[in-house]
Amino acid sequence: MFFYNGNLQDSSTIELSITDPAVLYGATVFTTLRVYEQSLDLPLTGWQQHCRRLKSSLELFQWSEPDWQRVREGAELMMARSPVLRIAIFPDG
Repeated sequence: MFFYNGNLQDSSTIELSITDPAVLYGATVFTTLRVYEQSLDLPLTGWQQHCRRLKSSLELFQWSEPDWQRVREGAELMMARSPVLRIAIFPDG
């Protein structure tokens, strides 16, 4: 199960074009975080710090930003299944 392009996917596979920069060059900005006590807002989780780092990297590469609210919604859905999340942002946001 994963959250991709604004939707929860109940699958173990993702379909990406072979010409997608993420496939060709590994072009993503990502972070991995541990969610403590099922709360993104707990200081130990560091949600805001992770988001700031992602945003800073996207600005550096001049890539599109995602809808941050949808990123958070995806994290909230996924943290119910796992306390460790990997958030990957593609060049197109």
